[in-house]
Amino acid sequence: MKILIYGEFWQGTLPNLLLEEFHKRGKDVYKFDYSNFIPGISKRTLIGRIKRNIFKQFYLRIIQNALLKRVNEICPQIIIICKGSEITFDTLSKIKSTGVTLVNYNPDDFFNLKVSSLELIKSIPLYDVIISSRDHLFEKYTKYGANRLVYLDWYYVPELHFNRNLKQDFHASFVGSWSSRREALLMKVDVKIHIWGSGWSRSSLKFRRKHSVCNKILNQKEMSEIFSRTKYNINLLTIENNDKSNLRFFEVTASGGLLVTERNSFSTDMLIEGTECLMFSNVNELNDILKSDIYTTVIANRGTERIIKGHNAFSDRVDYLCGALNL
Repeated sequence: MKILIYGEFWQGTLPNLLLEEFHKRGKDVYKFDYSNFIPGISKRTLIGRIKRNIFKQFYLRIIQNALLKRVNEICPQIIIICKGSEITFDTLSKIKSTGVTLVNYNPDDFFNLKVSSLELIKSIPLYDVIISSRDHLFEKYTKYGANRLVYLDWYYVPELHFNRNLKQDFHASFVGSWSSRREALLMKVDVKIHIWGSGWSRSSLKFRRKHSVCNKILNQKEMSEIFSRTKYNINLLTIENNDKSNLRFFEVTASGGLLVTERNSFSTDMLIEGTECLMFSNVNELNDILKSDIYTTVIANRGTERIIKGHNAFSDRVDYLCGALNL
């Protein structure tokens, strides 16, 4: 059975992890990297971003033609599209007419137009299977024509996320992209926070004077090292994405870091508050945590043990995925 995976392929991305895992299992798997056709993605340059924004429709047309050509060359039985906001409804309909099984593995909410598209929403009924970590949105997806929905939670990658036993030289850290909500919340935190991620150049001068801000996207090794080096790893969910969980939940704990996460039904079911992680519901609780004098190493180690022994590695998710898709 030939499998074609669509997405961005670099270390740690979902499409690349799927490609590597299927290769390990001896699957006949191929890739289509749409980022090769758009400037400013694989190589994040200002000129590339400008060209991408000005000539967006031109690059999208190139992607449609290249994808159709790739499908005709390979003739896959299954295509796994990771998100796919660049693919038009018409292109997907042409691919669907070949009899291929279409699977969408979307790490984001279909209806978050900051990372989705109207074409992707329109295409929901064309997919035979939709895989998502947001089962609380399945009823909405069904109303928009979703056929079969499969819940698959987030994960960690053992080769990338592990305890490096580094000296803890950061009191509090946050790794993630900028948003107005995140800036507003962290602005109210009393202690200095070390911040990495994209978009933080948009934060206010006052904010950047208060905290140590590095407007840089970390690779997986750098990220895991930060988690190991930090006493308190703050995890903020993406409200626009209707998050109840995220990758950081698993990446921090697998890296041996102490997770300080927002309290909700998922976090309280997954880890024991105060024993395996720390949780907060408002900035006052977060401040109390960051100024407390608790022995964080014991809590961090228990959280790491729970996540690793709980079969939350990416390969565990692929085990379930293969069963669901009869691969």
